[in-house]
Amino acid sequence: SVKEVGFRLPRMFSSFVENAVIDMESDGPENSFLHAINSGVTSGFDPALVGIIKPRMVLKGEPAVGCGRLNDVEIAKAFEQQLQRDEADEDDEKEESYFLKNMSLSIFSDNALSKMLRDVFGMSSNANVEDEDGASAGDLAPSGAQMVEKLGASASAIARRLGFELEERKVTSGFVYDEWDVISNCYKEGWCNVQHFEPDTIDTGAKKNLRVDSFLRRKVVKLTTDYQRHKRQPEGDDLDTDAVIEFAIEQRVGRAGSEQAIYEATRKTGRNLGVAILLDASESTLDAVADDESIWVRQKQLAFNLVSAFDATGDAVALFGFRSFGRNDVRFLPLKQFGKRLDSASTTQLNSIKPTGFTRLGAAIRHASFMVERYAGTDNRLVIVISDGIPYDSQYEDQYANSDVRVALKESIDRGVACICLSVGSSAEAEVVESVWGEASYATLDSLDELSGSFELLARSAMARAAKSAKLKRKVR
Repeated sequence: SVKEVGFRLPRMFSSFVENAVIDMESDGPENSFLHAINSGVTSGFDPALVGIIKPRMVLKGEPAVGCGRLNDVEIAKAFEQQLQRDEADEDDEKEESYFLKNMSLSIFSDNALSKMLRDVFGMSSNANVEDEDGASAGDLAPSGAQMVEKLGASASAIARRLGFELEERKVTSGFVYDEWDVISNCYKEGWCNVQHFEPDTIDTGAKKNLRVDSFLRRKVVKLTTDYQRHKRQPEGDDLDTDAVIEFAIEQRVGRAGSEQAIYEATRKTGRNLGVAILLDASESTLDAVADDESIWVRQKQLAFNLVSAFDATGDAVALFGFRSFGRNDVRFLPLKQFGKRLDSASTTQLNSIKPTGFTRLGAAIRHASFMVERYAGTDNRLVIVISDGIPYDSQYEDQYANSDVRVALKESIDRGVACICLSVGSSAEAEVVESVWGEASYATLDSLDELSGSFELLARSAMARAAKSAKLKRKVR
């Protein structure tokens, strides 16, 4: 309806149609257009803004030009550019299909040119070896399949067609956040809407295969954040009055030993840490890494390892899944809230999530920082993002998206919220991740075991950086 997509249409047109009373039912956009012309609804409008609105084209993308709300001319121009890009993409697909079809007839012959082409396209040089399904190793992959190694700095994300409908139920009215536009060098105010949804319908048959990482727990226990005063210590910086009196009495009656714990000492043993763990539940996590195991399986296990470790030490920890379907539909899936223990229901929900959608990282980081600041109730705050680290969404990619993520991280760190990105099994190269996460601490992992040995140092470094940045920011003010 116009109410749902009106923000993407010229304001003069959408406001008029929204207020108009049209008593008819239509079986398609063409029929609606004819009725509009015959009834005089379109009279007085610029012909360039009157025509058939195809929902597919309206919902396909939204103009992201400049800052603030777009005017009618900008919207019309942006849609024209989108149509031109779509036509160019279709032509490219036709040319590519024709090229591959002809190449596949002769590329696996044994001449020198064929061998060179096989090297270029990364195909097998042995056309006689068959795999388990009986397909020749030299056969071209089915349409849509691709074999990739590490993604380089020039790589860009590709949107996928969503395979199923979600059954999530919205539970909040939404939180609005700005987004940084590097092209115009300013914020788009109130640009993104983040809402909380109940996780997907619980699959009672989901495998309960999440395992506790005891070694990581021991590392998290050492991550103390507060100084505490300890009495009755064998050495310290002050005398413990009660212990001294008891020692004097014991000495008078002849029971005092040669060594007594009569001192007070200040040690960093207290826990005053709030942690928001942000789990990327977008469709890109379904990519396989090894042995047909997906990135999602590893990320899910990593999230469980972390949340169970912080929960066991008594820290304020929350776990959120996140994904997006455009700037107005960034979804948070609360799996464990602050103030609640990790229970079997939370674990089952984590096991039951179905990855889909895209990754609007900037909005997700801003909201996670807000949640840990508002609800953790601690002086020390940490956001841990588990993702491949590459942002992508509708009208949100490449330089634009990377810059927004960097600004979102700086916003959080300047407020004293430490940020860590953990990527496990991702195909993105380290320099690509660094271009996005350079402002924060991050680690790219090939296996889950790699984190245990380095997590304490990684977390301390992130918190020290946030504390220093927040202190400097306060001095400047």
